[in-house]
Amino acid sequence: MLRSRRAAREPGAIAVALGRFRGPLRVLILALAAITLIFWRYPTGLVVIVTALIAAAALLVLEVASAPAPDDARATTHTEKVESQSI
Repeated sequence: MLRSRRAAREPGAIAVALGRFRGPLRVLILALAAITLIFWRYPTGLVVIVTALIAAAALLVLEVASAPAPDDARATTHTEKVESQSI
């Protein structure tokens, strides 16, 4: 029921932007977590666990808040290109 309501409305500008840049944002989140651990003076087990939990929460928020990337007419598969050329 919740899914049908969400699918019925148009995603906002922020959701579309997050969907478009989802890959680089994932890398950024993981890079920030890694940099935090690298430059932490004496990382304990607790620091590693908390950093991992924060990164996981940020990735979860990114996935929930982002809309699917809009379909791009230029992004066709190789099979579609071959089929269109053979016609």
